[in-house]
Amino acid sequence: MHTLRCGQLFRWEKLGDWWYGVVKDKVVKIRQIADKLMFQTFPEKMNVEFIENYFRLDDNLPSILSQINKDKHMRMTIQRFHGLRISR
Repeated sequence: MHTLRCGQLFRWEKLGDWWYGVVKDKVVKIRQIADKLMFQTFPEKMNVEFIENYFRLDDNLPSILSQINKDKHMRMTIQRFHGLRISR
């Protein structure tokens, strides 16, 4: 999960296969398997929409990438960090 280790988020730590972080007043446990995100929140459940909003999963990533894919450096960066999102 490039998004959690790229430097834009500071309250996340990877333990085993899971990432743990604090979002608002909840502890979030999350991991990615292929193109799916699995998550749990404590002490109570957060809805899927909150996670989608936080990680900006509603952004049209293919459209954004096509707009910034202007030279060999961006192409290489897009390939290397496929799936990187800017969080809210």
